[in-house]
Amino acid sequence: MAAQARAAELQTSRKLVNDAVNRYRQAFEARDMEALKTLWPSLSRNEQNSFQNFFRIVRTVRLQLIPAGEVDVTANGAVGRYRRTVNATDERGSLPAQEQTVRITFRKSGDQMLIDAIEAVGR
Repeated sequence: MAAQARAAELQTSRKLVNDAVNRYRQAFEARDMEALKTLWPSLSRNEQNSFQNFFRIVRTVRLQLIPAGEVDVTANGAVGRYRRTVNATDERGSLPAQEQTVRITFRKSGDQMLIDAIEAVGR
């Protein structure tokens, strides 16, 4: 029974991680700073300024996050590696795609996962 309970807990945590990744993508694509800050409460002022400057420049933005391996679920959260691709346009047209691998650290908060950090881990 304990193994079944642990498997169910892992499945629930992975679903919460997927939900958080989808909310992050949606907020980023909508250029919604309030939604980003709600999902990522530890977002620093410098990071917020960088996002806001980027959002001011672009007309459209598309964010793709593809898992690069299994998400490591812990009792308090999770850590996952993702291939992040940002495609955007400005008034002149398409900007060069930005691609990198990132490690996203999540923490469980009630019935959801929040983002603690997003760190680049190489190209």
